[in-house]
Amino acid sequence: MRTLVAVIVGVGHLAAGCSRAHISPGFGRANQEAFAMQEPPLAKPPSATNMTLDTQEADVISASYLRSLAGKTKTAEPEPVLYVAPPQQRQAAPSLAPSVPKD
Repeated sequence: MRTLVAVIVGVGHLAAGCSRAHISPGFGRANQEAFAMQEPPLAKPPSATNMTLDTQEADVISASYLRSLAGKTKTAEPEPVLYVAPPQQRQAAPSLAPSVPKD
């Protein structure tokens, strides 16, 4: 019980002695001035961007949009396929297995 009272009284004294009212007005002023000199100047906000399109950009965007819509409504034309035969080499015919009958 005594320790509890002592702790409460001690915390009360610390709270009362360390409040802002007991600190001098010049406390920390040197640090504040030194840090204020190190702060970079505030940058002005960037100007609003111009979001208008010129005629060429609008044409490209509209053409790609129409192409993307057309792909959903019609079938795509198949691309031509080119078949290439492997080069023939002149070699003897491979020997067949003994179980294969001879003609």
